[in-house]
Amino acid sequence: MRWMNYESYIRRSIRHEFTHHIINVGYRFTFPDWLNEGTASFEAGEPPNYKKFNRALAKNEFIPLGKMWIFDLLEDDERRLAYDESYTVIEYVVDEYGYDGLIDILNAHKENPHMDQVINNTLGISIEDFELGWMNFVKDKYGLPSTDNLHPAYFSILLFAVCAIFIRIKHRNK
Repeated sequence: MRWMNYESYIRRSIRHEFTHHIINVGYRFTFPDWLNEGTASFEAGEPPNYKKFNRALAKNEFIPLGKMWIFDLLEDDERRLAYDESYTVIEYVVDEYGYDGLIDILNAHKENPHMDQVINNTLGISIEDFELGWMNFVKDKYGLPSTDNLHPAYFSILLFAVCAIFIRIKHRNK
């Protein structure tokens, strides 16, 4: 079993680095790290570390796109989160605009280094609306369930279940 995990890791790593190679050779242009690393992580099937990712989401501590241009300028603890976030940016683009949207962004950025103009010209929205759409996508897909629309009875059931489990554990330990 351990070998299978290692083999899977190697396959993902090869896909990740090969995606970088395709981007770097095919475009011969420097992309922001969130676009380059996000595309490589997405293509390799390397989803976010949900525990750290959801913690940042719950605390509203996401790194804005503008700060994720060069991951090496981030603190060590932010760098892993930046990889996770960049995966979800690309996931959002592909989910909302398809692979054509991603290819359009890559092609347009090769000709124009101003990402706000690239997003506006390719997706037809402002960079602010793009980031807002991405954040809403992340909250819907990865966020903690909202309690806004839950009926109060659900909380009673949850409280009852937690108490029942606690009593059962306490009773077993006697």
